[in-house]
Amino acid sequence: MHETHFDGCGNYQKVDLSSKKNISSNIDFDVDAIYIFSGKTGTKAGFDEYEKYIDVNEKYLLNILTCCAEVKTKARIVYPSSRLVYKSSEYPVNEESNLDGKSIYAITKIASENYIRLYSTVFGLSYNIFRICVPFGSLIQDVKFYGTYEFFLSQAKSGKNITLFGDGSSERTFTYIGDICKVLLDVPLMSISENEIYNIGGDNRSLLDIARVIATYFNVGVDFIEWPIVDKRIEVPTIKFNFAKLNEIYPYKYHMLGDCVMQTINP
Repeated sequence: MHETHFDGCGNYQKVDLSSKKNISSNIDFDVDAIYIFSGKTGTKAGFDEYEKYIDVNEKYLLNILTCCAEVKTKARIVYPSSRLVYKSSEYPVNEESNLDGKSIYAITKIASENYIRLYSTVFGLSYNIFRICVPFGSLIQDVKFYGTYEFFLSQAKSGKNITLFGDGSSERTFTYIGDICKVLLDVPLMSISENEIYNIGGDNRSLLDIARVIATYFNVGVDFIEWPIVDKRIEVPTIKFNFAKLNEIYPYKYHMLGDCVMQTINP
């Protein structure tokens, strides 16, 4: 954990998640919801750092869940998962679609989802799992953010052509960070959502669509390059979300990516 915090807020408590004793001493379990945002991300890096990925993404989560079970917390456990748990599909995937982890990271996310469901079944913990496809944007002024969209933006701002693996036809559901925060804040407080998994919605676009929007604004080009062998083998080519399940209980108008371009370029 950083010693200082990007948002300037002071209401943080440093917790050693490798220690159940430290967790029990520093986390208030008498709350409405416990958000588990700790984790290690990245697909390719997991093969070099698999021990860290398993420790941080699985063991630390189990420590938190164990402490929650010991105190019999009534809090809703809120866990953000990933598009990478799904098997690639030309059709929008729903929460019941096939899972197929193609990286260490993805497998730890699948395992973590199962741990949470297990602790709910055995110890009665209440939970929500939210699968997020591709988040973009930042709510904190002058703070860099990372991901597919942000990589394109960084290249274009530097006056470089945007590079795309393959032909750019791969599709994703892009979700503005403000929309993600809204869903994560509101839905876990609804009794109807208890112990459910939800895809968070957004704007379904191809990577080429996104690259062209940014390239046009900065007057740069788009270059197509071949997939590196390892990257191609671990990538999930096309994943778009079907988010009808969430919309049934929480109708929400997501920001379309085109409407947010100016805001994310000039926050």
